[in-house]
Amino acid sequence: MGDSIYFTKVEFRRYEDFDGIISNYVLDLVNKELVYQIFGEKKNQTPAAMAFGTTYDVVHGHLMEWGPDDVIYRFVVELNSNFPHPFSDIRSGKTDFKANFVKQEEYDREVKLSKGLRLSDDDIAGLLPYCNAHEYEGYRNRIPSMKDLGYRGYLDGQELYFIGVSDSYLPMIMLPMYYAYDKKHIWPCEKLYEYMMANFSWRLQKEKKNVYKSI
Repeated sequence: MGDSIYFTKVEFRRYEDFDGIISNYVLDLVNKELVYQIFGEKKNQTPAAMAFGTTYDVVHGHLMEWGPDDVIYRFVVELNSNFPHPFSDIRSGKTDFKANFVKQEEYDREVKLSKGLRLSDDDIAGLLPYCNAHEYEGYRNRIPSMKDLGYRGYLDGQELYFIGVSDSYLPMIMLPMYYAYDKKHIWPCEKLYEYMMANFSWRLQKEKKNVYKSI
């Protein structure tokens, strides 16, 4: 174990289809803390523009044009997923009928609930065997498949990701966890997640809820 490199911080980040991140666990092994957060969205409606326009949206990273009855009828262009959406291409005499993208809706991510635990030396000692960064390197850039040995199922409508950082030459690693495997083929991040759920989730449930208002 002398050559082991341990993560200093890990995160399990859960996403819901089309709704972004909905919750996460952040484990700080240096400061001996475990935090669980639940996220929500606050919708900010932008003022309506008095002009004729075309409504666009981003679907799986592609800019689409919506036709009558909310049917996508034209592929427009591939975009980065961070592009604001949905939005309208507003053209009027004030803009010399040039393209003017205006957001239709805007969402702010906000923390709805946050709980934390101070971890003891015994807690950290129990976690370390699951946090050896070397054991995760074999899974870097690996794409899970239903054809993998030991495949058992997948998360439906949600995605779970592991993110690990160490104070070493190893770069940050991010692994998908939306496929489940049997005990023989289980990924190391799933072993860590199962250990955390078995040993700390019940303690977090007993903690007083801290509700945060959006800024």
